[in-house]
Amino acid sequence: MNQRIFLEGGVFNDEPKLLFDTDPSMSHHNPWYGLKQFGPYDKSKAESIKIATIVPKTNENQVNGLINDLTNGTSGFESGYPRYFGCKIEIIKKIIIDTAELSDYQKACEDLVSVCDPKDVGLVLIYIPKTEKWEIQSPYYRCKNILASNGYVSQMVTEKLFDNLYWSYFNIASAMFAKSGYIPWVLKSNYNVDLVIGISYSYIIPKNKTESSTKFVGFVNLFDKYGKWMYMDGSLKVYSKQDIRIHLKEIVNASIQKYESYKQTSPNKIMIHYYKKFSQKEREAIFESIKESYPTLKIILCSIDDSHNYKLFDNRTNDGSFPRGGYAKIFTDAYLLDTTGDTPISKKRMGTPKLLLIRLFSNYQRSDEEDMDILYYILGLTKLDWGTVTPSFVREPLSLQYSKALAYLTSAMNEDEWNKLMDKESPVNPVINKKPWFI
Repeated sequence: MNQRIFLEGGVFNDEPKLLFDTDPSMSHHNPWYGLKQFGPYDKSKAESIKIATIVPKTNENQVNGLINDLTNGTSGFESGYPRYFGCKIEIIKKIIIDTAELSDYQKACEDLVSVCDPKDVGLVLIYIPKTEKWEIQSPYYRCKNILASNGYVSQMVTEKLFDNLYWSYFNIASAMFAKSGYIPWVLKSNYNVDLVIGISYSYIIPKNKTESSTKFVGFVNLFDKYGKWMYMDGSLKVYSKQDIRIHLKEIVNASIQKYESYKQTSPNKIMIHYYKKFSQKEREAIFESIKESYPTLKIILCSIDDSHNYKLFDNRTNDGSFPRGGYAKIFTDAYLLDTTGDTPISKKRMGTPKLLLIRLFSNYQRSDEEDMDILYYILGLTKLDWGTVTPSFVREPLSLQYSKALAYLTSAMNEDEWNKLMDKESPVNPVINKKPWFI
């Protein structure tokens, strides 16, 4: 017999607003309207974004047309890059390849690395054929990883982009601006936290291909209270799966030290986002290791999971679906949050509602009001994907979305490439990891 269970919950009716300047009046809930009205958060930081291109000769005209539209403007992107982002696009190197074969792409990337300095190239724009995410021996993964491990940020375009350019101009323009090291927008409101750490790990291709055991690397993305991405960092050493708990505490401590170096101050409160539930041993390891160096630091562990079987229905809606911003408390320190579904900022439903299960653990006593602030902050983080201007949000908070993007790339990366990225003595490390090269 089915039993109907009613839970305590509600809806955040006010959509989180975004900020497009240090002036708080320059805000809007939609990044598309905000960029058109106010421009990006980082203004007048550069006269031009210098790019290199790698394009098959059969697609040269398409890419030239795209760059011309972005530079000079077109329908849907009137007046172009100078109007919306305050700078122009300058091509400093073109490489035309004969075919769309993987070998041609790899050679083109190696040629670019041999003749250019990554400090002179803001971004490499590459036209690639569409491939599946599991195809690690593809132009996407090989170009991305060869270039990143040598200090270059890349932006891929496929035929799909050209199918509906009107709605794609802002997406690719914003992604290029962000990857060049600039901030398109941040959250206007903030949660009272100094540092948010999005943490994850992935397997990696070992140096010795005969090794039978799977090797892992850990990595983090660091965000401030306004959701502004600050830095990506990771472990130089590889480790086995049974050592993940030990490695979690090491990488969290390293993240706090990175924040101190970046901000020149120590945090008072941090929040750690993880795509799975923290085990009791993982929680104890993190709390105890941080307590040694930061005895007064407040810590919130936040697991965000979508692989559950929970379903919620709202009797106030016609079809029973939860709206975006709807939440319910299912047990102590655990909530369901809907980040898609019906929303007042769109005439149509933004995605099929799929609830996020959020569990909270902390080393201090939180209030119910603070838990609501955390949920609202997570809802806001779904609006900070700088490669997605339309639609105005994604389903997962940026702290997890970036972790997943990195996991895909590192799983196709070999150990030598990873070491060049993470070695603090490498000239690549301080350049590449200050830019979101993996989005």
